[in-house]
Amino acid sequence: MRTRAGIVAQLALPVVALLAVLPFAQSYGEFWPWAPNTVDLDVYVYTGHVLLDGGDILTARTPDTYLAFIYPPVAALLSVPLVFVPFTLLQVGWTVLNGLALSFVLHRAGLRGWTLSLVATACALVVEPVRATVSFGQINIFLMALVVADLVPGPRLVGPHLVRWLRRRRPASADRLADPADHPVDGGADAARADQTGARLLPAGVLTGIAAAIKVTPALFLVYLLLARRWRAARAVVLTAGVITVGTAVYMPRETFGFARLLLSGDTRTGPAHFLMNQSMLGTVVRLFGYGGWQHYTGIALGAAAGLAGAYVAVLWFRRGEPLLGVCLTGLATLLASPLSWTHHFVWIVPLGAGLLVGRQLPRSVRVVGGAFVVWVAAAIFKYVLPWGGNVELSYAPWQQLLSVLGPLLALALLAVAWVEGRAPSREPARPPLPATAVQ
Repeated sequence: MRTRAGIVAQLALPVVALLAVLPFAQSYGEFWPWAPNTVDLDVYVYTGHVLLDGGDILTARTPDTYLAFIYPPVAALLSVPLVFVPFTLLQVGWTVLNGLALSFVLHRAGLRGWTLSLVATACALVVEPVRATVSFGQINIFLMALVVADLVPGPRLVGPHLVRWLRRRRPASADRLADPADHPVDGGADAARADQTGARLLPAGVLTGIAAAIKVTPALFLVYLLLARRWRAARAVVLTAGVITVGTAVYMPRETFGFARLLLSGDTRTGPAHFLMNQSMLGTVVRLFGYGGWQHYTGIALGAAAGLAGAYVAVLWFRRGEPLLGVCLTGLATLLASPLSWTHHFVWIVPLGAGLLVGRQLPRSVRVVGGAFVVWVAAAIFKYVLPWGGNVELSYAPWQQLLSVLGPLLALALLAVAWVEGRAPSREPARPPLPATAVQ
């Protein structure tokens, strides 16, 4: 029997591991007094100050690290409350929330108990995207958790009495907005099944729309939903992201349209595309073939093609009753499609790896290629073997070039294998997705 103290201990273990490793994960951090160097969290706080002081968030850069705020203006608004929290307390709280979000994602992926706790702790200590995300003070795990909570079925985390109370008090229109793909048919057995798996408290697509409004790349999940013909969930993504973006534009018109112009012009206000840590399709092309007109546009085009292809392959697995794999493949596709996907953005390997671990019904080829990709990205050996920075990437030897792009190539191999296996006749009847919840 799981006791409340046992659950607390299981959740606390990865959080403590993150707090302990944080000062050592980046340069200039100190273990005692505890002072990690969370440079991106510092950018968020600085942006909140700039906004409160009436400055320009599009041109402002932090005084020490000269980093820009590269998210949509709505994210800058969300940064304002951070200004009023003492920075050390903010670092602790941010780390704790990251640890809990990580555990939630693994829970939704099918892990339970001490297995979940130990895997989450291992992720905190040795999985490079997780360790780097938390040590930078980034939002990648939070955005992933929003999408996973929205689109991956799983047991609820709130009690049945609260769910039934909320269900009685929400308007009937909320039921009409819910995606039929997420709801069981009527009947006593299905009602009991819903009680076990959870009742949706928000329409499918709402949390994904929030993630897309905060950072543009989760918008690819809209393509995934459209290809899966989950029209209501797709509509919820558009409406949620649209309302948030338009509302921000009304309040901050100059910043909103300025951000759109920068986005369309390709000005990322961050590192160059050839930088080793950029593991997108664009980064792959420019490291292999150098800079030039055709290389840049070819990289962008290949990224867009990989994104659309990834969403299509993901839908094949959704239709085979594997929504977790479908969502993870779409998350992987967003990383290939984005012009800049730093290594710490690849937190999608966490639910992907967990799904491959527990999904023994998946084809062996998918598990082998997917496992190789997860291990390669988690270890990030190329960061420690290859020189990087100062444009050295443009003069790599052939073996260095291959090592620098092996991650994206493995990702493409995984999509290819998943496409072949996804189109093959299923050996057993497709398992319909369990009724999912957005907030549980």
